[in-house]
Amino acid sequence: MQILGSLLILIYFNLSWLQAGSITSTVESKEILRGESVLLSIIIVGEKFDTLPDIPRIGGAKILGSHRSVQTKLLTVDGKAVMEQTSILRLEFKPTTSVSIPSFQVTIDGEVKRTSPIDITIVKERAKEEQEAKFLMEMNATKERVMVGEPLIVNIYFKQKKNIEVKRTEYKDPSFQGFISERIGDEKSYEEGNYTVHKLSYMLLVKEEGNITIDPVHVKVSYQDRKAKVGGWFSATPTWTEAKSLPLSIQAIPPSGDFDMMGQFTMKEHIDTQMVAPNKPVNLQLIVEGEGSLGDFDGVIFDIAGVTVYSDEAKIERKIIKDKLFSRYTKSYVFISDHDFIIPSKEMRVYNYNNKTIKKMRTKSYNIEIDGGLKSSASSTVHTKNGVDTESSVASTSILSKARGMNITWEVPPWMILFATFLLGSIVALILRPYLSRIKGLNLFGSKKHKINFDEALKILYPHINEDVEVENMVRLLYDKEQGKMVEIDMVVLENLVRYYYEKNSDAIGSSHNN
Repeated sequence: MQILGSLLILIYFNLSWLQAGSITSTVESKEILRGESVLLSIIIVGEKFDTLPDIPRIGGAKILGSHRSVQTKLLTVDGKAVMEQTSILRLEFKPTTSVSIPSFQVTIDGEVKRTSPIDITIVKERAKEEQEAKFLMEMNATKERVMVGEPLIVNIYFKQKKNIEVKRTEYKDPSFQGFISERIGDEKSYEEGNYTVHKLSYMLLVKEEGNITIDPVHVKVSYQDRKAKVGGWFSATPTWTEAKSLPLSIQAIPPSGDFDMMGQFTMKEHIDTQMVAPNKPVNLQLIVEGEGSLGDFDGVIFDIAGVTVYSDEAKIERKIIKDKLFSRYTKSYVFISDHDFIIPSKEMRVYNYNNKTIKKMRTKSYNIEIDGGLKSSASSTVHTKNGVDTESSVASTSILSKARGMNITWEVPPWMILFATFLLGSIVALILRPYLSRIKGLNLFGSKKHKINFDEALKILYPHINEDVEVENMVRLLYDKEQGKMVEIDMVVLENLVRYYYEKNSDAIGSSHNN
């Protein structure tokens, strides 16, 4: 109702050239509550017309505010240029009883024109549609009782009365204390009765068991209230208001049993090949999808002796279908080795919060054959937190056992063996130092002209992926480069990392020899 006057004025602005001079009176509402103001607009359109005199009262009610405005535009009518004027007089008054706004007359282009009288009635209450709030904020949850880790969907609705001119809204996502929360999808808008509804949906995971209260959500709204006045003059001034929802109460209970994820999920996997050349990648992709959040799923870890294993960050996609959360988990693995190996089967336990049962899912086991590579009897190296384990100790034991069966009559003191080993190693290092400074074109000792071999850099850095975040990020970039992806690698950072860990590896080998 409040923008009706402006709409009528706009109509007259756009259609005035179709008619001769005219004068019209409009009000925003013919029914008001006691104590409310009446907003009257008198619009005059024509080439030449008299100015309306000041109007001090209407029906005995004093004029509280008035404002005049004039707009002029050039029109062409029948090939003739015409200067048309539009004059608007806005008046505000507050009657104490029902009144009749009289007819006003004015001479326009030599002809007397009159407005129609308007009856204003004071009523005790408005019609039902007028009683409705301009703005509403509502919040609901799909469940009142959930398990810790079970996804809960909370929907927030902001409703604005149709035909209300909203200038600005201030809203921020709720904090949802006691929950892990994430907004799902974009805002959805639709019509519902006398309102335009804006809907937002959130996925919540309860952190701990107990009774939890979700605080009310708020939105501040600036809208056009043309009853406001500035400096005693009637004007269109924005009005601020706030809409607030009611709180929600949620009961969180603990689940029972040991499991890796909650919901109803299926699993599928894909491996690109089971036969490759030595040190070429084998790619495995794991996908878990279904109803649930997968926010508590840590994924599976492959730790295979003598095999370099790399995995990217898991990608989790979520969407809401009929107030239920569905998720898709995707993770890729890369296996690199110079000998045959087996990708073992992995088990995942799924807790179904609907029937409170645990279901097991297993990945497949894959035999990987390295074409032309070493066989499984070859010495394997496993990078662990405790260092590097090899089969050299087994081989050494076998050789010593054979040696004990021979008739050896001489013995060398252990300290002499250690000294001779150290001396020989030092001599070899001094002789080969100029040649060791380059590994397939990589200058590790400070030459300004260098060409880095990414394969060698990857082999040097990968054993230290868990020691330094910067190393981990660089290894990922190198793997992406190997896969043909367009990535940018800071060569200065790469050279510094390779130099540091190459020297660190060399020091570790020298230290082990000294011991």
